[in-house]
Amino acid sequence: MNFFAYRLNRLRKENRMTQEKLAAILRISRSSIAAWEQGRNEPNIQMLIAIAEYFGVSVDFLIGKQPCGKD
Repeated sequence: MNFFAYRLNRLRKENRMTQEKLAAILRISRSSIAAWEQGRNEPNIQMLIAIAEYFGVSVDFLIGKQPCGKD
């Protein structure tokens, strides 16, 4: 299971955010978000940190090293 893809998609949807809006916030393309959520690609460490900070979660949570009560 690709924890990052699953958790990014879930965080985005829980925050009622489109891929376009998240891409604009992160200053990247929507296709990058789509590729991450489909597990076709992964962000670099700087972007992973930016995503974690934006959603108020840890990088460990995003990559599946920290459990989530809802998973």
